[in-house]
Amino acid sequence: MESSLIKDIQGFVFDIDGTLLNTLPEIAESVNSVRVKYNLQPHPVEDYRNFVGAGVETLVQRAFQISSSHPDFQQILSDVMDQYIKNFGKYSSLFPGIPEILDSLVKDSYYIGLLSNKPQIMADQTAKTFFSNYPLHPVLGAQDDIPLKPHPWGLENISKKWNLLPAQIAFVGDSVIDVQTAKAFGAVSVAVSWGFCNAPVLAKQQPDFLIHTHQEFIHTLFNPAQESV
Repeated sequence: MESSLIKDIQGFVFDIDGTLLNTLPEIAESVNSVRVKYNLQPHPVEDYRNFVGAGVETLVQRAFQISSSHPDFQQILSDVMDQYIKNFGKYSSLFPGIPEILDSLVKDSYYIGLLSNKPQIMADQTAKTFFSNYPLHPVLGAQDDIPLKPHPWGLENISKKWNLLPAQIAFVGDSVIDVQTAKAFGAVSVAVSWGFCNAPVLAKQQPDFLIHTHQEFIHTLFNPAQESV
């Protein structure tokens, strides 16, 4: 079954935070600096694993324990965005093996795109800063009046640009939301456990593939015949 899924794949769409990049220290630094501004104690970096993944507005709600109707919400959101932009790239790094994965995709002429719930301006800047050597298109982030993951809008948009069917696209991510997004669209769901969500939680979502290392990613998704030996 897995080999039959792999042979149809012509394009890979990647989540960004927790999948390609370890951005957790940068997110934590940005939000905690705003918490301090409001005389609140910083959260431990690890707590942000439970705050991220659903967009910056939800991040603020979770990190500050307030609703979007709170009178200070919009100002806090603006402050967080300002800090996030100020800190961009200072505390983030590629996960081990990501260049090897992307190099393999380029070598084999796969389509490659990005789909994230981070703001579009940050998704674009991330692509330019960390992945300028790769033909990533399109790069989709959060935009006004566009539904966030797990809504399948982003994958639908990408599939139209690539002229591919859902089964010809693999969506790679590190979160429950990413697996749900792939399933909602009918794409091949590839969950990676090196990011912000642990393997048992991801396994409960029953992704088509649960990958633990970049070596396993390349071996499983690029060499299915060897995998079955």
